[in-house]
Amino acid sequence: RDVKVGNLEILFYPKQGFQLSDVRIVGLVNGKENELRISEILLTPALTSLFSDAKEFTKAVVRGVSLPADQIVAISGMLDSVNKPDSSLRVGRLVFEKVDLLLAGLSLSGWEGEVIQSGNNGQRLVQLQLPDRSLSIALHPVGQRLDITGEGYAFKLPVGSSLILDSINFTASLDADSVKLQSIEVHALDGLLRGSGTIQTGSRFGITGAVEIERLNAARLFGVLDVGALIWGELGGKLQMSAVAKSWSEIVPTLLAEGDFSVRRGSLRGIDLVEAARRVSGTPVQGGATNFESLSGKIRLSGAGSRLYGLSMTSGLMKTTGSIDIDKKEGIQGQLDLQMQGSANQTRTPISLTGTLRTPVAQVGTRK
Repeated sequence: RDVKVGNLEILFYPKQGFQLSDVRIVGLVNGKENELRISEILLTPALTSLFSDAKEFTKAVVRGVSLPADQIVAISGMLDSVNKPDSSLRVGRLVFEKVDLLLAGLSLSGWEGEVIQSGNNGQRLVQLQLPDRSLSIALHPVGQRLDITGEGYAFKLPVGSSLILDSINFTASLDADSVKLQSIEVHALDGLLRGSGTIQTGSRFGITGAVEIERLNAARLFGVLDVGALIWGELGGKLQMSAVAKSWSEIVPTLLAEGDFSVRRGSLRGIDLVEAARRVSGTPVQGGATNFESLSGKIRLSGAGSRLYGLSMTSGLMKTTGSIDIDKKEGIQGQLDLQMQGSANQTRTPISLTGTLRTPVAQVGTRK
């Protein structure tokens, strides 16, 4: 590889060393010419090697660099090359500061860490973490593949959300055009999420995967999404997800998720079904709540809106079935059937839902 240095300074205080600025490393990566730009490299020499033919640096600090996956894979080979027994240049520790990771089309900034040796077989991995230690990852080159493991505590999602994860653990592998997420486990919102999936990163971006949810606080979830909290309770379920788009910025509108869900010991907020059924005149009801022991059904989420269908809700002697549609502006249209169990005359009362997630309206109506 060719190395070009814009400026070189010799440092004497507070530590002796060399400062290289505007560094460019040019060479072949996976058969293609590639240039790696580094803002600054600080080299700390082993003073005893300054007067010998073989130069040794006890530490090299690389500061201000964007690392795509193929360059991370190449780092291990570069270190092995310079640290050969017959090499005229040796580097002890390789430390990173102010690193931007370029993985699967995403730029993740602010990392720091170093290259470490894993186990007794001499294999190297890049260990990085965020400055607040809320998330750390290990990047392990295996041939041209990059294996990734990560864990975090009190980690705040970086974009578009106020959600702080209690903990996150994941394993994944990345190659030229895909990321395979073998497993991810997240503790957040009083509950647990587990999942796996694949991200395609070729000419088009795609996502396929599965998520399992246990004991999630539904009210807190609605709060994070900044939409009206229609349902409160312990949320569980299983979803299958998919999306295809030209870029990450276009992926959310194409996202499709389908599956089953259930809520235990909860309530419908802003909807008083008993009061709506009592008003035989059909006068609309706003406000109140309907508590329930269980609510289950199927869900379909897409960029156009959401649909809850096959609903079955049990609240004491009352059983309610039906469906609710929610558009992307939070407007709702629902048709429910309310039935009192345990009575000789088990008449069904149709209830229609309109309004929005924040201000739902219930009234007796006829099923369409």
